[in-house]
Amino acid sequence: MKKLVSLFLMLTMLVSAASMAVSAADAELIKDMASAKDGDLLYIVDFGSTGGAFTPAPNTKAAENYTYTVGDNGRSITIKGLGDKSGSYWGAPIKGLEVDETSTATITFKVKMNGTAGKNNSIGVGGWLIDDYAPDEYKFYNNYGNYNSQFPEGDTSANRAALSISREKYNGDYTTGIDAATPDADGFITCKLEFDAPNKKFRAYSLVDGKWQLDEEQTMAEANDAAKQDYLCVMFYSYYQVVDATVKDMKFFKGIGLTDAQLNYDPNAVQESTAPSTGDSTILYVGVCAAALICGVAVITKKKVR
Repeated sequence: MKKLVSLFLMLTMLVSAASMAVSAADAELIKDMASAKDGDLLYIVDFGSTGGAFTPAPNTKAAENYTYTVGDNGRSITIKGLGDKSGSYWGAPIKGLEVDETSTATITFKVKMNGTAGKNNSIGVGGWLIDDYAPDEYKFYNNYGNYNSQFPEGDTSANRAALSISREKYNGDYTTGIDAATPDADGFITCKLEFDAPNKKFRAYSLVDGKWQLDEEQTMAEANDAAKQDYLCVMFYSYYQVVDATVKDMKFFKGIGLTDAQLNYDPNAVQESTAPSTGDSTILYVGVCAAALICGVAVITKKKVR
């Protein structure tokens, strides 16, 4: 019996260690821009990352006027206003995802606007960081809007969004296509941003009844400083104190015009269904330990029979 208990404890410890190893790996890139091919998944965002490729932080105003609460083991973040109106940024460039005038990339994410504050419950979700500016000077391509905000009783305003550079809307106004986005069972709508630098275009899409709808297209018109580097980034802009929004399941891919199969790629599912590679060593290790535990039970059972 002591052998069985020891084997069980060993398996429990190894499963725990494997889980921690996978969690730690989540903060790192799956592939970098240089080695990836079009359609490859580059990064699944860990909003709680504190090092490695992505080290997010608020700028001065964001730290004073907003809270950023990470949930779902790093897969979601809730942004909530506390103080006065302020131009606030939270996020960081993703090291290893450097981009230039030849780059194309796609970002997908789910978003839910909480409460019933209406049109001012708005955030900018980006994107593409221009010239690697310092936190209080961030310049980035994003889609700013109230997404699927709920409105106070009697308010007939529309859900809306606007492609922007930081806080500046491209056409000075909003589009309302996002009001058709279909929420899932948890109230989240699914969105996509495409960055097409060779053609100087970026686009915002939302998922409507299972199909991607183009909501807006604008020109990537910002004049870059040749001495500074652009990056793909996770970046949020917020202004109003009524902001209460949750973003989750944010993923970065190389390329544009990607298929649903590419956008729904799950590296964990592939690991479980194929022969383990070096990166799957934790899965293999746990499997071996499980086999050892079964063998241990068999040996102890035979001894009892004797």
